[in-house]
Amino acid sequence: MNPLHQAQVIPKNVSELIYDFMRAYPAEKSIQLHDFIKNQIGESLNDTSILNRIGLTQISGGLNSDWGIALLNLNTMLFPDDGNLWDSLGEGYLLLGDKENARLNFKKALELGQEKECHWCKNSQKKLILIQSNPNLN
Repeated sequence: MNPLHQAQVIPKNVSELIYDFMRAYPAEKSIQLHDFIKNQIGESLNDTSILNRIGLTQISGGLNSDWGIALLNLNTMLFPDDGNLWDSLGEGYLLLGDKENARLNFKKALELGQEKECHWCKNSQKKLILIQSNPNLN
């Protein structure tokens, strides 16, 4: 066969692999996602925005909140010193009406922002005030 006519397989990108994993497994298996990605592409997840974006989309779009929270939690496990990820996890919990977990994660985001340029701190502070001043917030 002429090599120019051979079909070439285009490898999936990380986002596609995450969605494949989500379709194949329940959210309780999210901890295994990191190894799955590493086995598929030969390297660890190193872009914090991918899990953040997919996780928040799953929650805010009403698609799969279990997977959304699982991805946001996984992101904080993989990158525990990134306050922006804790802020996003707080957002996820707030969207789900879980004020206590939202509060805890916004506080963690602020703690991590004390020693860095904190582009997420304003949001975390605003959301903590919102939670405190609205006891009936869903």
